[in-house]
Amino acid sequence: MNSITKLLFGVLFSATSFYATLEAKQLRCDVSIEGLNVEGILQPHTLRSYKVNTSAVFSYIHHDGKNGPEENYNKQLGPYVVKELFPLGKIEAEMEATAQAVRESFVKLGEECRTNGCNCAVHGCACLGIGCDIAALALTTDRSSEEGKFLQEKEMKENIEACKNPVVLKNIKDIKGIKVAQDAYLCKHYKEEILHGIINIYTIRDSRYIHIIGMHDETGQVKMVFFDMTDTYKKIEKRGNKSAKMNIKELMARHEPVKK
Repeated sequence: MNSITKLLFGVLFSATSFYATLEAKQLRCDVSIEGLNVEGILQPHTLRSYKVNTSAVFSYIHHDGKNGPEENYNKQLGPYVVKELFPLGKIEAEMEATAQAVRESFVKLGEECRTNGCNCAVHGCACLGIGCDIAALALTTDRSSEEGKFLQEKEMKENIEACKNPVVLKNIKDIKGIKVAQDAYLCKHYKEEILHGIINIYTIRDSRYIHIIGMHDETGQVKMVFFDMTDTYKKIEKRGNKSAKMNIKELMARHEPVKK
C-alpha cells in the first residue's frame, strides 16, 4: 500500500470515527416530569367517569447544557369514561391522565425550544419538541377518529399492564448504575421508540418510588415503562458513602408530590 493510499484510508477512518462519535453523543433537548401526582375522582351519579387531579413540575434542559425554567403543572384532566368499575377504572383514568401529561410535555418542550432560540434543526438536535421531531406531530393527531380510538385503547391497555407489573432492576450498586441498567433495558425492548427521545417521570405509587420512562412510537402512541426503584434506592442509601447517601436522597426527593 503506497503512502497516498494509506493517507486516504487514514482520512476515511478519521471521518468515520468522528461521525460515529457525533451520533453516539447526539444532541437533544429534554424535559423531565418531577413529583407527578395523579388522583382519579369518580364523577357524581356515574360508575365509569373520572376526572383526574394532576400536578407535577416540568423541568427543561437544552442541548447546549443550559437549564430552562421549571414550570408548575396543575390541571384537572378528563373526564375519562373508562371500561372497568372501581378500582381498575380509577387506575385506567390515572393512566390516561399520565399519558396526556406526557403528550403535553412534548408540546411544551417544543414551545420552550422556540422561546429559548436554541435552533435545534440547525444544530442537528434530536429534540422531542414539535417542529424538531416530525414524529412528535403524531402526538397531536385527532384521537376521536376510528384509528385514534383504536390507538388510544391499545395504548391504555399496554400502559395499565406496565403499571401493574413494574420492572425491578437487579445488581445496581450506585447511582451511575441506575442509568446504565435502565438504558440497557430500553435498548433491548424499545429500540425504535427511544430514537424519538424519552421523558423521565418521577412519582410515588402505593408508597413505592416509581421512575416512569415515557416514549412514543411512529403512530403517536405513548408507551410507558415503570421502573420500581424503591429497593435500589434503599440499598444505595444504606451501603453508600456520605456523598452517595446525599445524592440518592436528592433523587428520591424528585419523586415527592409537588406542594401546591
